[in-house]
Amino acid sequence: MALRMTITEKAAEFYRRELNVEAGEALRLFVRIGGIGHVGYSFGIQKDRITPADHVLRVGDVAFVVRDDDAWYLDGMMIDLDNKSEIVVSHERFARLDHPVEERAPALVG
Repeated sequence: MALRMTITEKAAEFYRRELNVEAGEALRLFVRIGGIGHVGYSFGIQKDRITPADHVLRVGDVAFVVRDDDAWYLDGMMIDLDNKSEIVVSHERFARLDHPVEERAPALVG
């Protein structure tokens, strides 16, 4: 399965600066499960190395990597940076990112 994920250049540059990514390093996106009061999903990000089994998305000089086990959640995700320098995440399939079983209604084609 090809991973369909969008990370804007602004978001990639934000993560590169914030996590001090150096040459040869990648940023791994992964599914996180947790919460206080109710359990929900989110994604985490950490510095790592690219492995042969990874899905790799290159944005500018930043490589983002995802394992197959995490692709179900990240496939269809869009990560951007707004004008207040805050990360904004949306998903083409899930109405709520914290409960990804609730899928969006399909768009009507006129």
